[in-house]
Amino acid sequence: MIRFFSFLMALVIASQAGATVLREDFSGGLNGWSTSGAAFGIEQSGGPLGAGDAFMFALDNENTAMATTFGNGWSGDLSVYNHGKLSFDFIHTNIEEPTLLSSFGRLYVNGTSGSVHADTYSGSPGATWTSVWLGFDANAFNTSESNWQSIIADVTSIELRLESWAGNTERVGLDNAQLAPVPLPQTAFLLLASVGGLFIARRRSV
Repeated sequence: MIRFFSFLMALVIASQAGATVLREDFSGGLNGWSTSGAAFGIEQSGGPLGAGDAFMFALDNENTAMATTFGNGWSGDLSVYNHGKLSFDFIHTNIEEPTLLSSFGRLYVNGTSGSVHADTYSGSPGATWTSVWLGFDANAFNTSESNWQSIIADVTSIELRLESWAGNTERVGLDNAQLAPVPLPQTAFLLLASVGGLFIARRRSV
């Protein structure tokens, strides 16, 4: 039995070995990130850490909704991040007309089998850096586990809606995007607990 549990632990560790945390702090440029409906680029200073901390900005320049598409590495099979955590920092300035919309911070995960979305922030975005996070799971995106798994098995894009106010002078900064897998101890515990329960049930039935 001990050898069997050791074998299971090895499988868990192997399955998590490739689950490196996806991070983007824009210190090396845009790296494939882009924003539709806006001018966008990199500011070399003024991020959450202050002077010298680079971040991505998007400046609304038309009447279509701004949406940032995540860049290199944020597509394909993301199944290993199921039940993990997605987070980012944002700042919102230069508001022309105070007419709050409902879509700011809405995150879309698009795949070959469909699309789901979740609201990451509620309320009026402000002119100071704010950190937000949500679970990267079916519950957070209001869908079934089977549908969620089919989508994250082949993600075509992840998009963050930035439009929050009527008018065309709003400016949004993004930084420190991160997608982390579920921690290894939790994964191992869930697996071993399940197998242990089956083992106990089997012994009682003998």
